[in-house]
Amino acid sequence: MATDYTGTPASMIALMQASRQRLAHKVTIDGTDRSDNVISINREWSWGQACQVCTLELTTSAGGYSPDSKVEVWEGYNDGIYKTFTGMVDVIEQSGPPYVLKLRCRDMLKRVVDNFLADNSDETFKTPYHTFNNIQAETAIQWLLDNSYAHTWTTASDITYSLATSSYTVGNPTSHTGESGYAGYDVNLMSAMDVVNEISKSVSFYMLAWQRKIYWATYNTASTAIITENAPGWNFTNNDSYGDIIKVNSKTASDERLRNKIVVYGYGGLKPSVPYDPTYGIYEQDSAYRPAGYRQTAIVTSLMYDTQGLVDWAANDIYTKLSIATEYISLTVLGNPIVRLGDPANVVITNAGELNTNALYYIYGLRTHMGVNPASYTTQVTLSKNNGGQ
Repeated sequence: MATDYTGTPASMIALMQASRQRLAHKVTIDGTDRSDNVISINREWSWGQACQVCTLELTTSAGGYSPDSKVEVWEGYNDGIYKTFTGMVDVIEQSGPPYVLKLRCRDMLKRVVDNFLADNSDETFKTPYHTFNNIQAETAIQWLLDNSYAHTWTTASDITYSLATSSYTVGNPTSHTGESGYAGYDVNLMSAMDVVNEISKSVSFYMLAWQRKIYWATYNTASTAIITENAPGWNFTNNDSYGDIIKVNSKTASDERLRNKIVVYGYGGLKPSVPYDPTYGIYEQDSAYRPAGYRQTAIVTSLMYDTQGLVDWAANDIYTKLSIATEYISLTVLGNPIVRLGDPANVVITNAGELNTNALYYIYGLRTHMGVNPASYTTQVTLSKNNGGQ
């Protein structure tokens, strides 16, 4: 049995490039090793979904599971395997013939997504489930994770957090001076993930889970990634003797998301006060992709935007993300157990006509398939050229 890999990304890449290469995997369900029952491992992960999804196909002799059974998956090569998934079963599907057991699983953030916050102390549901009053954003995030039991695997400390420090205070009473009865930001009739997203967009942070850790941090440059441990920078190319790229699937440029006028409404009707002041950025301007004077508007609202400075910052931040056309490239590469969302990647494609490129991209989404019999291992990566596509 392969051993749990603890080396560097560079040494894992060496395993991937080994001349005598064999696939290796490990799957445990509720602590029991079920590797011998595995037919295939399929993982999907992108910025467009709250959780990484892993679908396992097993021989039916590996039964006896239930929703919320705990699943861990390792993938790799030769004598090195790397943990690629930690989560719980959502759906159990049995089919046949041929008889196959299919387990659909989500990572630990599924508990945050599924945790609906509602106070039922009265029939009107007007009583807040919880109120954040003058609390740092990262502390509020930890409360939401803990309340969702996202930290609990088999014990209360199995899943750890890496929460970056922010300068934002949730429910700051100084923002509401003179407002009678203000007690903070009320949470009610929404999922914990909805609240996480509201807080996150107020500081331009992002959340994801990897292995046994939940990350919450900013993500805006090639040198700033959410997951910082052993953060690799990838080089995908089709023009050398090794060549990670198996196939160039597509290259897409689109202006469907482009917006060059940003309207923000905050708490109490706050709006950007100086939309043309370069101190805060320009919130509307002509676009290279549109006729002069033509505007496409995005409207953003949040009760979290409760100060003038925060509203002005939000308008500038959102404008920066939406005022450009997006470019994506889809590649099928050799199965890669350590590629992650947000990783930077230099992509060099030659001799492919209009698909040629030589530029820095960011991992926006990935879909990995490992087949055991017959053996196969590929990763389809979608990369964004524009700041991770956020």
